[in-house]
Amino acid sequence: MLTGMPLSGKNLEELTEMKQMDLPGLGKRLDALARKGLVFRTAKGGRPQCR
Repeated sequence: MLTGMPLSGKNLEELTEMKQMDLPGLGKRLDALARKGLVFRTAKGGRPQCR
């Protein structure tokens, strides 16, 4: 599902476009991956990002 995940931080809107997924579905998957330590959630300019 998330092959091709960018190494640089991307906001959730950019990731939904790249992965062609809806925001709630992608958010749930990213949350699960973040809990496992596979992706990292950060905030830049008050907007959540993942790397």
